[in-house]
Amino acid sequence: MKTAKFLCPCLLILVVSCGRSLDDMDVAYADRKEAEEDGAFTRGWIPEFIPNSSKSIHEMHNLDTNAGGFSFEFGRGDDGTMLAQLSPIKINEVKFLPMPATKQRSWWPGTLTQHAPNLDKQFLFYSHKDVRGISWFWAVDNRKQNVWCWHLS
Repeated sequence: MKTAKFLCPCLLILVVSCGRSLDDMDVAYADRKEAEEDGAFTRGWIPEFIPNSSKSIHEMHNLDTNAGGFSFEFGRGDDGTMLAQLSPIKINEVKFLPMPATKQRSWWPGTLTQHAPNLDKQFLFYSHKDVRGISWFWAVDNRKQNVWCWHLS
């Protein structure tokens, strides 16, 4: 009983100090196959048209706000199917995730924020509306074959 009285406050402090809501989820997959086997596509957290060569997939979402995002790397030349689903947009059309959603994730680049200079020199921006009507924003760095994607609701 004394142990429980000691552990409860310690666990509460740990949860509060982590800075993330219990509704924040963060998952990593080695490749597309692993994400598919886990159901990431059927749950709608990652669109099915990402390249077959996708690897180092990181996915985050908040169950309370329904905001989410993901990133992945892809093989050179394997972005045709993905790009066919996307519409190019200008930087001023992008709606960025709020900083608290991204700042604690090492896989999300610190430069991919609303206030970062020269984003349009590093990334090509796209949008996509899924079957549920949710607008996704995409930042593609073709030099490194990396993609970051997010939606706000």
